Amino acid sequence: MIVDAHAHYLSPQVIAELERDAASYGCELRTTPQGLPQIVFPGRPPLRPVGQPVRDLVERQQRIARQGVDRQVLSTWMEMYCYFLPPEIGARWCRLQNRTLAEDIKPYGDKFSGMAVVPLQDGKLAAQELEYAAVQLGLRGVMVAPNFLERNLDDPSLEPLWTVAEQLDQPVLVHPYAPQVGFRLQRYNLSQAVGNPMDTTIAAGSLVFGGVADRHPNLKIILVHGGGFFPYQIGRFQRVYEVTPEARAHAQQPPLDYLRWFYYDTMLLFAPAVRYLAETVGGERVLLGSDYPFDVGDSDPVRVVREARLDATTERQVLSDTCCGLFRLA
Repeated sequence: MIVDAHAHYLSPQVIAELERDAASYGCELRTTPQGLPQIVFPGRPPLRPVGQPVRDLVERQQRIARQGVDRQVLSTWMEMYCYFLPPEIGARWCRLQNRTLAEDIKPYGDKFSGMAVVPLQDGKLAAQELEYAAVQLGLRGVMVAPNFLERNLDDPSLEPLWTVAEQLDQPVLVHPYAPQVGFRLQRYNLSQAVGNPMDTTIAAGSLVFGGVADRHPNLKIILVHGGGFFPYQIGRFQRVYEVTPEARAHAQQPPLDYLRWFYYDTMLLFAPAVRYLAETVGGERVLLGSDYPFDVGDSDPVRVVREARLDATTERQVLSDTCCGLFRLA
């Protein structure tokens, strides 16, 4: 069974709920001239219009079948983190997404699995929502951003979340959204080419240097987009650890020792990079990812893995075994 662990979905039920009562979620729902729903929060730029591919499961089945993919693990559309909301509204916002995702995938049997989204703005509420999503809704894992409210993932407020994720064996997929990168990456879509992987790399460094990996050794963290720059600049991280006392204050081991603590997806769009990643961290730490359905994603993710010319065991791990084990897929 070939499984894509990195794909996004937003239930049409979310849009329907906002049509009924957007005010309860602190927003309003508009319609673009093209007829697409668009969510607007007061005082903030409108979110991107919600295109049809991200909220469709019928056509999605046909498209992933053409890719040779048997199953997708679905996580929310990144715009929907909304960590700026007051905690109570943020928790309500996440519950809406988690409930409707669980309901939508149920009729499709083993075609889709779902990951939760939680309100990082309040670590205790985030932990409670993850527990509810895992135990009551049957979702597997949680997607979080690499930062929230100008705080990194080693922020002490998130300790309840990491504790619950570790106890319930729920994988945590770290996915960037709208990195705050300043004027230099505003043109040419450099925010995608450079900003997103940079954001993930900072998250990896924070989790290592901040001691999260030591406090929660059984926590399972997936870094999308091949881990950002982390696996390819591990030597530089290593050197920083050696020469910087602050970098050694919380991390019990040097960064190289944590390289295989993380999991990584294959969303690198370049076979030699996939090969390097698998050879460096091992196939048991790499899983297939496409970033479906976005335009910077990989429309043929299986092909890139095949072209990496991995040995048969490693290729099977990357395409199937690692993800099935991580998400407990039958």
